[in-house]
Amino acid sequence: MVTLFATHHVDIGNFMRIQKRLFLLLWVSLFLVSATGTPVYADVILCFGDSITAGGKGDTGYPIPLQGMVSGHAVVNAGVRGEVTNTGAARINGVMEAHKPKYALIMEGANDISQGYTRSTVAFNIGHMADVARQHGATPIVSTITPNTRVPALGTAVPAYNSEIINMAAGRKIILVDSYNRVVPNWRLLSTDGLHTNAAGARVIAEGFVAAIPPDSGGGGGGGGGCFIATAAFGSYMEPHVVVLRQFRDELLLPHQTGQWLVHQYYTYSPPVATFIASHAWVKNAVRVLLLPVVGMAYLAVHHFVLLASGAGVFLLLVSVRLLRRRRLSRPATC
Repeated sequence: MVTLFATHHVDIGNFMRIQKRLFLLLWVSLFLVSATGTPVYADVILCFGDSITAGGKGDTGYPIPLQGMVSGHAVVNAGVRGEVTNTGAARINGVMEAHKPKYALIMEGANDISQGYTRSTVAFNIGHMADVARQHGATPIVSTITPNTRVPALGTAVPAYNSEIINMAAGRKIILVDSYNRVVPNWRLLSTDGLHTNAAGARVIAEGFVAAIPPDSGGGGGGGGGCFIATAAFGSYMEPHVVVLRQFRDELLLPHQTGQWLVHQYYTYSPPVATFIASHAWVKNAVRVLLLPVVGMAYLAVHHFVLLASGAGVFLLLVSVRLLRRRRLSRPATC
């Protein structure tokens, strides 16, 4: 019993040191994110489409999780809520000129169905968008239309529209991602309202696009998974605390070259630690407690960055004042 307690005592001491390092890593990450300015990327991935791409109003657009899956690339969200393919076909040239992407991910057509546009019109317009992308030197990757269970009468028409898109893509040798069949089995769990994706649905769609990007482009080199220690401690990749840490990684670290380096170091050294945590129940509980302050800091960094930066500034100011006072008090009195 004494030996077991001593072992646990040593391990707890080690975890305290780990927590200090996690805090240090978080603060260094925040400093580097704020100091590095404009992110540095190898290539641009353009996400072009309607509200499934744009997100907002309680929905999650797939470009958000996509950025965490493609390190070294800038993911540009060029989605416009409510857009039909006629408008998209007219808009894409200017967007291509502005961003000069290497890849153009195209997903449109849901609004066309509700407005009565024909299947052939939708397929033709998406094909035109792909042609424009190619004219600008980009590789187009088109997607099928996602389900619509909010308006069942419209939802039953989606497969026929998708068949037209699939045939068009095959005929023009355009890379196609069948987002519809990726999400339809669990659409109720992946959608906010039967039409738009939640965070989980956006991630499934993003994973489909990543799988379609040629391997030599760096697709999938970033996040995707990767929160090894937190996942081992909290037991699930979708656990809310783990989600916060993933958001911190995807939104504040991976868009920056220095952040990508930090994430790479973490991926290199953390898996053995995660394996040890997962195999010891008492260690899981200890790590959960140690991670809570880190999760809190990460949440503030993602959702209230200005507040966190201001708080850090005030804290540093108070520490500086205290150190100055102690220094003055420690000086010997002189006559």
